[in-house]
Amino acid sequence: MSFSIMTHSEKKLFFLIQSDDRSLFSDIYLNGDFVNRDIENSKNTSLLGEAVKRNALKIANFIIDHEPERMNKPDSSGNLPLSHLPLLDNKEDMIDLFERKGFDFSKGVGAKGNILHIVALDAEVGLFKSLVEKGARPTEVNNSKEKPQDIAKRWGNLVIDSYIEKNHTDNEPSSFDL
Repeated sequence: MSFSIMTHSEKKLFFLIQSDDRSLFSDIYLNGDFVNRDIENSKNTSLLGEAVKRNALKIANFIIDHEPERMNKPDSSGNLPLSHLPLLDNKEDMIDLFERKGFDFSKGVGAKGNILHIVALDAEVGLFKSLVEKGARPTEVNNSKEKPQDIAKRWGNLVIDSYIEKNHTDNEPSSFDL
């Protein structure tokens, strides 16, 4: 869905995500007049994508409980909600929520690649290993033809780079080395 003018109720939903106010959010989400649950903000982010971005666990859990298919529904930019994980914030709780709700970590999350492409920027190696154990593929390339290792190198995450080098090389040069 492309950006459209939001109703007052839809604006309120995006606002409530900032404070993770599940009670009022759920009331408007389920009972609000003129609420399009597929609405996206001006950055083409869905309600669940915004909840992921803001680490609003209670609201993300609520949305997934009521419409689990939203975990796998891309926004108009082609990205799944989990692709909006914030940089430098606690990602583990949101990832754990998606795992408990049955998200398939072996799938890509959109143009950014798979979940490993996102966490390779700044995550600890323990989180990276955990995602590999959940099925995320460290040799997958994103739309820019980069592997998670390429991103780790570019962003200076040498611990992730070293972990991939030791445990998940596929004998193909990374685009960073070309």
